[in-house]
Amino acid sequence: MNDKVIGLLVEQSNKYALFCNPPNPNISKEEMKCAIRIFINTGYNELPGRDFYWDSKMDMKNSMVSDSMRRDKFRQIIKYLHCADNLQPNLQDKMWKSWPLMDFLKSNFIENWISQQDLDYDESIIKYFGKH
Repeated sequence: MNDKVIGLLVEQSNKYALFCNPPNPNISKEEMKCAIRIFINTGYNELPGRDFYWDSKMDMKNSMVSDSMRRDKFRQIIKYLHCADNLQPNLQDKMWKSWPLMDFLKSNFIENWISQQDLDYDESIIKYFGKH
C-alpha cells in the first residue's frame, strides 16, 4: 500500500461520505493508514466482534488498536470506505467499484515483483486426475 493507494481510498471515501450527506468525516491519509493497520491486526488477533478491540476488560482489549484510533472514528472510516466514484457507475461491469483499487495494486505488484530463475507451480494450480 503506497501513497497512491491511500490517496485513492481517502479521496473516494470522503466523496462517498459527502454523497451520503453526514457531518463531514474529513478522513486523513494517516487515519486511513491506521485503519488499514487495524484491519491487518484484527486478522491475526480475532475477537467475537469489532468493538471488543476497544473493550475496557483486559481479556478482550487490544491496546495496540485502542491506543491508535478511537472506536467511533474507525466505525466512520469503515462506513464510508470506497474505492470508486458512485457518480460514475459502470453498470455493465459487476466489479466497477473495485477496479480502481485493483488497478493500483496490480501495478504495484508488477513494479515490485522480483523474478526468479526457476519458478515453481503449486500442485493446486495443475489439474490432478489421481485418487485422493
